[in-house]
Amino acid sequence: DRVNRGEGERNRLAAELEEVKGRLEVSEADRRERLQVILKQGDEISRLNGENSGLSALKQSLDAELEEVKSRLEMSESDRSARLEVIIRQGNEIAQLQSNLHGWLKQCEELWNKINSLQSEKSKIMNTSQALYAANEVLEQELRMIKESRGYKWMCRLGMVRGVNDG
Repeated sequence: DRVNRGEGERNRLAAELEEVKGRLEVSEADRRERLQVILKQGDEISRLNGENSGLSALKQSLDAELEEVKSRLEMSESDRSARLEVIIRQGNEIAQLQSNLHGWLKQCEELWNKINSLQSEKSKIMNTSQALYAANEVLEQELRMIKESRGYKWMCRLGMVRGVNDG
C-alpha cells in the first residue's frame, strides 16, 4: 500500500510536473511574445519621442511664425485702414476739384462768350470809326476847298462869315 501510495504520489507529482512544465512553456512563450511587444513598443516610444521632439520644435517654430504673421496682419490691417481713409479723403478732394473745375469751365465759357460779344462790338465800333474817319476826311477836304474858294474869302472880308479854325 505504501508503495501504491508512493507510486500514486509519484504519478500525481509527475503529472503535476508535466502540467507545470506545460504551463511554464506557455508562460515562457508568452514572456517572449510580451518581451517582443515591449521591445517594439519601446522602439515605437523612442520613435514617437523623436517625432514629438521634432514636432514640439516645429510647433514652437510655427507658434513663433504665427505670432509674427498675426503681428504683420495687424500692421497690414492698420495700414489698409489708413489707406482707405486716404482714398476717401482723396476721393472727396477729387469730387470737390471736379466741381470747382466744372464751375471754372462754366465761367470760362461765359467769359469767352463775353469776349466774342465784345470783339463783335469792337469790330462794329472800328467799322463805324473808320467810316466816321473817312467822312471826316471828306468833310475836312471840303472845308479846305471851301476856305480856299474865292467866295468864302469874300464872305469873310465882308464879315458875313467868321473864319473857322483849322484843326
